[in-house]
Amino acid sequence: CYKILFNVPKKKKQVFNVPVKVQNRKTFFKSYFSSQGLPIFLFVLLLLAIVGDAESSSTMEGLLNDPVPLVVAAAVRAVGLLGEKVPEVRGDCARALVNEFDTKDRGMRERVRRSLVRLAKRDYGNDVDRWRIWSSRLP
Repeated sequence: CYKILFNVPKKKKQVFNVPVKVQNRKTFFKSYFSSQGLPIFLFVLLLLAIVGDAESSSTMEGLLNDPVPLVVAAAVRAVGLLGEKVPEVRGDCARALVNEFDTKDRGMRERVRRSLVRLAKRDYGNDVDRWRIWSSRLP
């Protein structure tokens, strides 16, 4: 049984048990994408990014335009994580995040900026033009 530890409020640890072999975890997580409620969906979205599932990148990028702000927030984090984990999709992830940088929601713009900072390992602040130039240079 593969166990994934994650933090929950009040610093308690909980365990999410995945009843499959480690090499099949991506398939297991993907099966939960459409079959569970929103909290599990968001958790699985982040797990797919953590395990570096490049095949999910287009799905994650598509969720950046979801009407539910919680889904968009999780997608911003997942796209950033995936870009960090998988060099082959780093440029696509960075450009998708830069495209979301123009949002009018201040909180969401800050989430996007934090994900971009982690990807770039530098901070261009709120200068969307500098972020676009940086992301356009990535393969």
